[in-house]
Amino acid sequence: RHLPENVLFYTIPNMYDGVSKWKNMVVAVNAGDYPVTVELPRDENNNPQTWTILANHLEATADGLEDYSDAKITIYPRDSFVFGLKR
Repeated sequence: RHLPENVLFYTIPNMYDGVSKWKNMVVAVNAGDYPVTVELPRDENNNPQTWTILANHLEATADGLEDYSDAKITIYPRDSFVFGLKR
């Protein structure tokens, strides 16, 4: 997947079953000057998944801030997100 310059987007698989309630995590950072829309990973049938926002540029919590079900998210300049996918 091609991303614009100054955008960081990666998935962290949780390989330690039972240690965390998160199956996968996604980190998305826009260090650029313009909003960028990225697509969140889909399930094995290519359907959007419900991710939990664990952190944004204002706050963070291991319990989650809110659920997010859209297939894409717009990351504004100097903004960041961490998402968790529940097991």
